[in-house]
Amino acid sequence: MFNMDEEFNKSLLEFPVYCRHKEDHVVMERPHSHRGYEFYFCLSGIRGYIVNDEIQLVTPFSMVMVKPLVSHMPVLHANPPYRRILLVIEETFFENELFSSGIDHKALQPWFTSGEEKLSMLQFDARVMLKLQEILMRIESELTDRTLNFEIAVKGLLLELFVCFSRSGEKSNETVFLSPEFKIRMEQILNELTKNYAMPFSAESLAREVNMSRSYMDRLFKEITGCTPNQYLIAYRVNQAKIKLVQTESSVLDIACSVGFGDLSHFYATFKRMTGVTPNQYRTMYFQACSKIGFGKHGI
Repeated sequence: MFNMDEEFNKSLLEFPVYCRHKEDHVVMERPHSHRGYEFYFCLSGIRGYIVNDEIQLVTPFSMVMVKPLVSHMPVLHANPPYRRILLVIEETFFENELFSSGIDHKALQPWFTSGEEKLSMLQFDARVMLKLQEILMRIESELTDRTLNFEIAVKGLLLELFVCFSRSGEKSNETVFLSPEFKIRMEQILNELTKNYAMPFSAESLAREVNMSRSYMDRLFKEITGCTPNQYLIAYRVNQAKIKLVQTESSVLDIACSVGFGDLSHFYATFKRMTGVTPNQYRTMYFQACSKIGFGKHGI
């Protein structure tokens, strides 16, 4: 299985910025989250995203940003192929280092998420998207070649990128890509799963809560997400554990119990299968990355 968590964890530990042009048909089989702010610049194709308990459409010439450690997953296959540029910026670097050069980033705040929002979307015209694509390709080239002072070049290009889309983007309202009835039903299921994620799971009880038959609920959820409600719930629990690992000092045992895993060995096995590392390794890697950035070891 393609393990995006492992790819990003290792990359952000080495350097706090990841940028790649992607054109593939990888289908995520479960929700996931990362330590960084994620920016998806859609060049062509259409893809739906589930972010926690909401569904959003990503269309050409748009950018979507997801906050760190927010559970999300792509749904529905793209046709034509989904071409995008993915930019991930490690949380500490983004908040404490990127704007430390005296730039007033309050002017950019309306373009990012605020409060309880987990996701923001901007829409651009084709001319602006070409400009953004050019900057992103230069960032990707700097990260690939890593020639002398590439760190400074990357920081400068990121600032140029943010200035460009803060001047040019328009906040996009949610676009419904399912029928209103299907969207309401899907969000009912997602709301029940995420609201009660630490409680023992029963598919029959969930179906009763959302006023659907078990077979219809399973079929609808599988058709949209590619996974069952139980598979989605397990991945959501792992994502909640990741948040607790980096935001609290609780023991792994306490965290496992608090997110709905009654058996510690099962929690360890599931966490490693989904992230590529153990819970303890994940916690260590996170604070190693924060320490490196805090002490300026990236040369920025």
